[in-house]
Amino acid sequence: PSDSIDLLFTDPSYAEQYLDLWGPLAELAARVLKPGRFLLVYCGKLYLPFVLAELSEHLEYYWLAGKYYDQGHSFFRSKRIWDQWRPILIYHKPGPTEHEWFLDMIRMGSRQEAKEFHDHGQSIEDAKYYITKLTKRGDTVLDVCCGSGGIAMAARSSGRRVIGFDVDESRTRITKARLAENNNEAAEIS
Repeated sequence: PSDSIDLLFTDPSYAEQYLDLWGPLAELAARVLKPGRFLLVYCGKLYLPFVLAELSEHLEYYWLAGKYYDQGHSFFRSKRIWDQWRPILIYHKPGPTEHEWFLDMIRMGSRQEAKEFHDHGQSIEDAKYYITKLTKRGDTVLDVCCGSGGIAMAARSSGRRVIGFDVDESRTRITKARLAENNNEAAEIS
């Protein structure tokens, strides 16, 4: 429902063929977030200007955070660049904003752990860090590209309710199994 979500935190694909998803993501966030609440989204750097413009059509820019990789890196052959950090875009729905102090560059979780269930997975630790800084226990976190459930696991282990979706049913089965294994029964994943 509209104005029902305390945090929308997700990790969509960064590839060019998925650029048309950023506008609808921003529209959804503008509709479902409670006033003053946040959209956090992992983002690649190659199409960053486009993504920023799409998100800014429906939400207000708040800050640019990032996750630094302590182990390993990726690369862009076409630009001859080794990629050592991942942007985390922070937007918010207009309204009174309140949260704890937080770092805008974090070093948390291992790349190996993050990729255990999904090639594009993010670590539970960095998601948990931002979830605990921007929400309160009992709040609802929505992940519309839940993949194998890293954000869902972080939300549940922090005492938040979680709603997750993914177009790949095999991934949602992984997420459900991970949540069940950790006795996190109050999650809605489809």
